[in-house]
Order: sequence, then C-alpha cells, then structure tokens
Amino acid sequence: MCVRNPLILTAVLGLCCGCDSGKEGFVDRRIREQREAQGPVILRAGVAVPQYLPKGTAVSFSVDYRFNTVVPDPNVVYIWEIQSSHGDTFKVPVEIKQDHGNLIHLEYMRHYGKTFTSRLLMIEEEGAEPVELSHRVELK
Repeated sequence: MCVRNPLILTAVLGLCCGCDSGKEGFVDRRIREQREAQGPVILRAGVAVPQYLPKGTAVSFSVDYRFNTVVPDPNVVYIWEIQSSHGDTFKVPVEIKQDHGNLIHLEYMRHYGKTFTSRLLMIEEEGAEPVELSHRVELK
C-alpha cells in the first residue's frame, strides 16, 4: 500500500491518538489546531441573489453555519451581519437552536453592491459590545 499523505500514514500506523498513553497524538493535535483556527463558528456556502419584485429590488441572502468549538446558547443574542461593497451594513437578529443549519434573510435595497460579506456575532448581555464568532465570508 502506497500512502503519500502523512496524516493518513500516521493514522494507518496507529499513531494518531497516542493509543492508550493518554497523550494527544499528532493527528488529534492537527485537527484541534485546524478547528481552533477556523473560529468558534464556521460560515460557508454564502449566497446573495438580487430579485426584482413588485415592491422593488430585494437581495436574498443565505449562508450555512456550523458551530465548531462552542455550542449554541439560548441566553445569547446572535446577530448575522451582512455588509455590501458600498459599505451598507445590515444586522439581522437570528435565532439559533442547533449546532448547524442555514440562515436566510431578504432585504429590500435601492442600490446594492456587487459583493457582500457576512459574519456571525453574539451579544451575551444587554448593552454589551458584540463579539465576533466567525470569520467574514463572501456571499456570492
């Protein structure tokens, strides 16, 4: 068997978990480091689609989320922040009960930018500054 990926080779050799030694193995440490670098929440598959409706132009936004290193807290206010290339920012309160899912929002706009980005924020208590939970992702 020819294995060129060192992570696969390590797993094949049984070195990935430190076996019964109680120590963190190489693969376990790499996976943990990658998850921590991605942030507490991962956003992906972001979409922004303009729609011409009878009431005017609207943009439909959608993004998938997955909690990575934390779990959703029912006592926290989650804010989905969407920003256009024109600098317009929309802060949309969202209810999150599961550790993964999809966020959807429709926003009427006079002028909209060609590109949008979004991120997920949380507010732990009233009056507190929002805390960033995810990196910004482009909505295509």
